[in-house]
Amino acid sequence: MKIINSLLAVVFGGQMIYYIIAVALFAFAALIFFAGKFQRTQETLRSFKKAFETMQLGVTITDVKGKILYTNPAEANMHDYSGEELIGRDVRVFAPPGISNPMTLEQIKNMRRFKRESVNIRKDRSVFPVQLMSDVVMDADGGPLGIITTCEDPSLIGESMIFIPMCRERLFER
Repeated sequence: MKIINSLLAVVFGGQMIYYIIAVALFAFAALIFFAGKFQRTQETLRSFKKAFETMQLGVTITDVKGKILYTNPAEANMHDYSGEELIGRDVRVFAPPGISNPMTLEQIKNMRRFKRESVNIRKDRSVFPVQLMSDVVMDADGGPLGIITTCEDPSLIGESMIFIPMCRERLFER
């Protein structure tokens, strides 16, 4: 052991303690750096989650088989469910019988954006019109991970369509 210590002292020019301190400081700095990145990532994820939870537009994320992984409160409320009731269920819970048309994995791979008007069904089985926009979420290799769909009640859009011309008339009256 005395020989190894002597060799190490020679290799590091008698500065072995400084080398060990430098390595320890580097490791500590790396730990702080990655912990900071992790914390910022967590904060960013919390911000995104809060944004999804407070927005008025319904949002549902499914896996490629149609299993609901996430739904925001607006989507759940629109269909008279709680968010917890929907997690793990098939997304076709929103579709009236005879309307759903599940996509194959191949169709999902080829789908990019899909916008449509349709009807959805509430928990009490009442039907209502919706505007849906879906996008495929891809992994780093370009394979589909799932689908994110926004759902909007078009009756709310109708109110704004009446309001916009009124504003335009007032603007040009001046």
